[in-house]
Amino acid sequence: MWDEELDFSSSPLTVGNIVDIIGQDGIREMSEIVKVHCMLCGETFIGPKDKAGMFIKGHKEYHLWETTLYDTLGGP
Repeated sequence: MWDEELDFSSSPLTVGNIVDIIGQDGIREMSEIVKVHCMLCGETFIGPKDKAGMFIKGHKEYHLWETTLYDTLGGP
């Protein structure tokens, strides 16, 4: 039947895919899926380029806050 023709084994969030994303903020056409990671802790993000940039920026701010907290409270 028609089920045999569909391939559900691959995810659209595979690195390198170009996808259209429909969200509450609108439609983003031809968004490339990328994989980025934090050099300090190794946390990984797989998703569209614009969200990957926000992940890196937010993660940098988190580590800066963490360093400030350690300096203030006398941590490791």
